[in-house]
Amino acid sequence: GRRPGLFHKSFQQKATSMKHILLIFCCLAVLACRHAPPAPVSANGPSDMSAASVHDLTRQLMEKCGVNEQIENVPEKTMAEVRECFRRNESILGPMSEGVVDEIGTIIARTFNPVTIRAILAGHIEERLSVEDMRAVLRWLESPLGLKLTAIEKAGSTPEAYQKMVDAVPTLRQTPDYEERLGIVQDIDRSVRATELIVDRMINMQVITLTAMGSAFPSMNMPSETAMRESFEKNRQALTDTIAREMALSIFFTYRDVSREELKEYLRFMNTDIGKRYHEVIQEGSNAAYTYCGKKFSEAVVQRIKTREEKEQEEEQRVKESAPVYPQIR
Repeated sequence: GRRPGLFHKSFQQKATSMKHILLIFCCLAVLACRHAPPAPVSANGPSDMSAASVHDLTRQLMEKCGVNEQIENVPEKTMAEVRECFRRNESILGPMSEGVVDEIGTIIARTFNPVTIRAILAGHIEERLSVEDMRAVLRWLESPLGLKLTAIEKAGSTPEAYQKMVDAVPTLRQTPDYEERLGIVQDIDRSVRATELIVDRMINMQVITLTAMGSAFPSMNMPSETAMRESFEKNRQALTDTIAREMALSIFFTYRDVSREELKEYLRFMNTDIGKRYHEVIQEGSNAAYTYCGKKFSEAVVQRIKTREEKEQEEEQRVKESAPVYPQIR
């Protein structure tokens, strides 16, 4: 006969493993990046400036627009977002294991390296913005409103600020001029295409991650990449509506101490040719950086899941082999 409880233990091990995979996928949905190679540094810069001077101008722009400080906070802020994702899904996934959190934190710190993100974004800026463009943007950033908004955005990029936003969301609707301010921030979202780009990244990340899972575990019989993409695209509008609401509240909270007149002035700048070009380049460069790092993260997570699965299978086999065999009683 079979040793009592052996099958039950095996079942529990597999259930725990699948739960671990679900937790990891929860994190991947938050990160939502797709792979793209680093943007090359342009070889067609203006003849009146050396490459070193162009690099210095790029450094000034990245420092004064606040993106360097935001990039430094990426690993910690990403981890805060992962914890919040776990918290919101605890009823489905169960309590969060600190061991799993520590593993994810280690992978995030290794793959979302601020040095790598800065290098990719800087290369994209130098490829897409001329020296004249950068100087025009610097003039805006050095204006009183530009300085004020940059300081606010820097302060809003920390994990602590993210948690404050999460806690404050239920009360935002009580703001006296809520409807008018909401309309302005929704225009800002559309102007910089924030929601659109996030949805693109979420869909692409899900496809890439599931494809990687299918490659690592052929028995899962994943559909083709084309079929997966078509399936996710069917839900694009619903996803866009959800992200747009969350993005509007995020922008609303970040600029809660900025007057409506200042927000309108900011929107006017974003709708100028240089404003549109500047934000487009920053958004696309950031996407290139985060998608490159997101791909590395996805690969590391899939490998970790595979390693855990193999260890569980080895342990299950060891238990089976060590289990005593009882004689059959006739």
